[in-house]
Amino acid sequence: YGDSSEEEKEAEEPLPPYEIRSSDMSEHLQEKCVRICHSVLLQFTGEDDEKPKVASQAIDMEMATKIKEKIDQDEELRDEGAGWHVVIGKSYACSISCKTKHHVFLDLKEIHKSFLIFKTE
Repeated sequence: YGDSSEEEKEAEEPLPPYEIRSSDMSEHLQEKCVRICHSVLLQFTGEDDEKPKVASQAIDMEMATKIKEKIDQDEELRDEGAGWHVVIGKSYACSISCKTKHHVFLDLKEIHKSFLIFKTE
């Protein structure tokens, strides 16, 4: 009885169409990252007619900042000693060094963008 926590409500939502390109995270944490990315995406590209339908580079940067903030606030993902990094885009190459079990590279299919999320020490 009582109200469900925000986390439980979020977990009940179906996942958006996505593809994991690369990850060494647990499936649970991968899905948590997908949900965080999607929730931030909806803040910027939701169904509200006043919100932009196509994300620009400036919006990508704002979204990356919001995603990092949400990750830093999440009890399972936050880490006082390590830093999370978020990269969003459509066409880029990268080479990273990151903490083991803490990277995911995913595509959200509805906007055709890739999200690279990783933690450094």
